[in-house]
Amino acid sequence: MHGVGKDILKYNIHQDHQHKLILGDGLGGMVEIAHKYTLKQHTHHGHNEHYGEHSHQSPQTDHYAIHLQIPTQPLVKIGKYSDSLIVTLTY
Repeated sequence: MHGVGKDILKYNIHQDHQHKLILGDGLGGMVEIAHKYTLKQHTHHGHNEHYGEHSHQSPQTDHYAIHLQIPTQPLVKIGKYSDSLIVTLTY
């Protein structure tokens, strides 16, 4: 997280509240959040069409909790810090 000036707070984002599973790309001790959906076949006006179980006709929303851990960092200044997270969705 970036603060006023050049101060930066280091942190990790975790999948669990015990802070054991660091979120990332699945490499180097990091884990991914993944969810799989099974495709099923629908018949529409005599034609077979493939849609996901949760297609645009029946939307699906998945919620995932994430947990942030900021270790003690005595050399940074007191103040407001902010950051942006980038989430990659692969389908």
